[in-house]
Amino acid sequence: MRPAPRQPPSLIMFLTMGIALSACSGDGDDTNRPDDGSNGGAQAATRLDEALGRLSASTLVRAATTKATSFDVILFGDNERIAELAADDEKQWTGMLSWGGPGPEALPTDISGLGLDLEAASYSINVGFGMPDAVILVSGGQSEDAVRDGAAELGYEGDPILDVAEATDPVSWATQVQPLGEDVVIGGEDADLDALDPDGDTLKDEQKIAGVVSCLDDPLAALIAPQGEDGEAIGVGLTVDGDEKHAIYCLPGDEARADALVKALSNPSGPTSPNGPSLQDIRSEVSDGMIRATATIDDKWNPNAAFSPYLQMWLIDV
Repeated sequence: MRPAPRQPPSLIMFLTMGIALSACSGDGDDTNRPDDGSNGGAQAATRLDEALGRLSASTLVRAATTKATSFDVILFGDNERIAELAADDEKQWTGMLSWGGPGPEALPTDISGLGLDLEAASYSINVGFGMPDAVILVSGGQSEDAVRDGAAELGYEGDPILDVAEATDPVSWATQVQPLGEDVVIGGEDADLDALDPDGDTLKDEQKIAGVVSCLDDPLAALIAPQGEDGEAIGVGLTVDGDEKHAIYCLPGDEARADALVKALSNPSGPTSPNGPSLQDIRSEVSDGMIRATATIDDKWNPNAAFSPYLQMWLIDV
């Protein structure tokens, strides 16, 4: 078995909860980003690329607590496209708006009282979910006045960075908040909020994750995490095509490992559900040493079912 990477318990709880959640399917919409024609017919840069390009590469490398850890979990959400889906099916999609932001609504890490408007955001990215040095960017659509007022009501003080270092009842782990026009940067007590828009290398330049970022392509939501002693990256993505929800699983390996991954995804462990298996039509391909497995999420399951099998990739030797 591969050694488990350092993980915040709340993320594990959310992913486990996702196995048991179900919802009615909405009509959906094809929200995959088309070529805009601005680059000679090549695929336009994705929102995931844009988000990674705004945070310093230094946010990825952490002080490892186990031999297995070389970086922390990255969560990304394309809020604009998710909001479009939520407008048609609020029950199924609204919860996904917080995926790359301050955390799933069901967890204590929810800090929606800060005046954030995740529905209006372009995208959000969370590096180091729940850790003291975690950094979150909520990009676009935010009101600086609303965030400052909301933070003040929750006990945050300071300028330009609001913090709760002296508060008797701090709000979860997110002790720093800095509104920057229509963007908001949030961090734990050890976070460096100057990591936004650096002069040097960004997460987009980080070779540890480059392979899975390319493999994930243009997801609505994504999770990138380390696995194994070498801290190799694995990725999970969520996309839609018409009224179908699709999951993507990316990790380095060969055909044998791809077969093991398909087997793991076909036999998920965890709470049983009357809805039956969440993933259907699981397939894999290997290109340049990168495995890309895809699956259709059953209509009876919530979109976050895409991320539940991440536990299988993390806990078993695939």
